[in-house]
Amino acid sequence: MSKKPIIVVTFLIALLSISAIGRSMAYANDIQPVQDASTVAKWEVTHAPESAFSMWFTEGGNCLIEDGSTISFSVGNINEDVEGLLSVGNVSILTNDTDVARDLVLGIGIFSPFEPGLFVKVGASNIDALNDSAYAAAARVDQFSMNGTMISTYENVTIGETEYETITLDYEQDPTGAGDPQRTRLIYDITSGVLLYANTSYWFGFNNTTPYWLEIEFIEISHDGGYLPPTSLYPILIASVIIILLIVMIVRKRM
Repeated sequence: MSKKPIIVVTFLIALLSISAIGRSMAYANDIQPVQDASTVAKWEVTHAPESAFSMWFTEGGNCLIEDGSTISFSVGNINEDVEGLLSVGNVSILTNDTDVARDLVLGIGIFSPFEPGLFVKVGASNIDALNDSAYAAAARVDQFSMNGTMISTYENVTIGETEYETITLDYEQDPTGAGDPQRTRLIYDITSGVLLYANTSYWFGFNNTTPYWLEIEFIEISHDGGYLPPTSLYPILIASVIIILLIVMIVRKRM
C-alpha cells in the first residue's frame, strides 16, 4: 500500500475514534465504565410511593419501594444514552436511562424533549441544551397535556456534607381537571451530570387512587472492585498517537 492510501486510512480511523469518544465523553468521567470494577451510582429513597407502580418502559414489572431503601445504577455502557443495571425496590433490570426517566417520572411526561433521568451530559453547551429542552417540554401548546410552568436556576446546593454547583429544574403541570398535576423538582450536578435530588409526583389515572410520589437524594458514585482509568481514555490515547504519527508522516513527506 502506498503512503497516500495509508495516510487516508489512518486519518479515517482517527476521525472515527474521535467521533466515538465525543459521544461517550459528553458524559463526565465520573460515571464512565472502568476496567476491572463496577461504576455504581446510588441514591437514598427519602419518600417512596405508597403503592406499587408499573415499570412499563424498562419492562421491570410492578415495583414496590420502601422509605430508606437504596436505588442503584451500575453503568455498563455509554453511547448516546447511559445503559446498565438498575436496582430499585424489588426490581433489578438491564435498561437505559431514558426508560428509567419515564418509569420513575424523572422528566416531563413521556416521549417529550425533557427526559433526563439519573444522568445528564456535561459541558456548557449540553447544560444549556438540557435547560432549553425543559422549557420546550413545558411550553403551553394547544391541547397538550403537559402544559405547565418550568423554572430553572443555577445555584450551589449541599447534599450530605458536599457542596455542588448545580442546575435546578422545577416543573408544575397546569391543572388537569382530574387528579393531581405533575410536580417535579430535579437537581443535577453540572460537573458530574449526576442527579443529586429529585422530588416528583404524578397521578397515573383512575385506576390509581394514590398519587405516585418519589423523593430521592444522591449518596455516592463508587467503583466496586479494582480501579483502572476509565476505558474511554484508551481510545483517546490511541487516537492521539495516530494523529501524531499522521502529522509526522506529512511533515517528512514535505521535507
